[in-house]
Parts: sequence; C-alpha cells; structure tokens
Amino acid sequence: MDKKVKVLIVDDHEAIRKQYTDTIQGEENFIVIAEAENAQEGYDKITKLKPDIAVIDIDLPPGNNGLELSKVIKKEIPETEIIIMTGYDKDEGYFSEAMDIDVSGYVTKDKIFELITAINTVIEGGNYISPKVHKFLKNRYEKRKTILDDIPGLNTLTEREIDVIKLVSENKPNKEIGEILFIEERTVETHRKNICKKLNLKGRNALLSFAIQNKHLI
Repeated sequence: MDKKVKVLIVDDHEAIRKQYTDTIQGEENFIVIAEAENAQEGYDKITKLKPDIAVIDIDLPPGNNGLELSKVIKKEIPETEIIIMTGYDKDEGYFSEAMDIDVSGYVTKDKIFELITAINTVIEGGNYISPKVHKFLKNRYEKRKTILDDIPGLNTLTEREIDVIKLVSENKPNKEIGEILFIEERTVETHRKNICKKLNLKGRNALLSFAIQNKHLI
C-alpha cells in the first residue's frame, strides 16, 4: 500500500473513540486523521477532510443518529466509505436501514477486533458484515425472495422507479421527489403510475402503503 488509509471516527464517547483510535493506529497502513463526538461535528469534519473511511457510531446525539449522518455522507461524499459501529446487535430494523443506505461495513461494538478486518475488506473493494448479524442478512435475502415470488412485477422495475418507491416510503410529495432525483414533477407522477401498473397496485394510497411495508426489501 503506497499511502496510509485515512480514517475518521464519529462517536459520542471519548473512551470509545480512544479505543478505536488506538486499535486503528496500531496498524502500519492506517491513520486516524480526526475524531468527532456528534453528528454535526462528524458531518463538518468528513466534508472538510474527506477521509477514505468514516467509522460512525449508530447512536449519536442530539437527535441526528449515525444512520442519518451516513445517509447524508453517502449522497454528498460517495468516495468516503462508511463503516457503522453498533451496539444494537439484536435490532434487525437498524441493520436493514444501514443496508438500504448501502454502507460498506456493519460491525458490532463488542467485536472491536473486527474493525481492522472490516477496514481492510472495504479498502480492497468489499463489504464487511459482522458474523454476529449474518442472520439479519439471511432474513433480508429470504424476505426479498418471498416478495419477488409473490409480486413478480418487482423484477421489471427500473432503478429510477425503485428510487421513487424509496422516497415515497418517506412520505415525500412528488415535487420534493423530483427535486431530489433532478426530474420534473410530472415525470415523478408518470413513474408512480408505471409502478402501480407493474405491481398491480390500485387505490389512492396503495403505492404509499406498499412502499412503507417493503422499503427494506427493495
């Protein structure tokens, strides 16, 4: 490796940040370039320093948690890979949300030794999921397979239509969806109609109901 991998840590506990820093900097090819104790500070430092890897605690104060920060970073600085550190190893909802955001790593806090493996895996272009939550990955696959079997039309959706469904699941109006996707409001409406036709969804709120129920599987 020609240069050191730049890592930035976001966690609200100083002792944990130190533990992560000591673990990471114990490796010859890694360097921690900064630390942050909350989501806003994390955002400011990540956007300014643009690290190779951002290690982000899933639970950050004040009201903005690590998943919300990760979602913003993925959109604004896609070149920074994100590894989520979590104490919620029994919460499948958080895992699904992290997978929806497309983070590169998901490591449980009680397995800090896995952090180095995760960073190495991500730098080499892979994704790392802690074995402790592999059951969630399996459940996600099985649920997705079931829904694909039950609703064959899902296989015909375009990437843009899937983007629209995910934003509909957040209860966003057509105008806002258009602004996010850089398309006209009427184009959003056309996508919604095409989605409903492909999925055989009928009724005023059918698409919203479907999107909310299945947002973690699409």
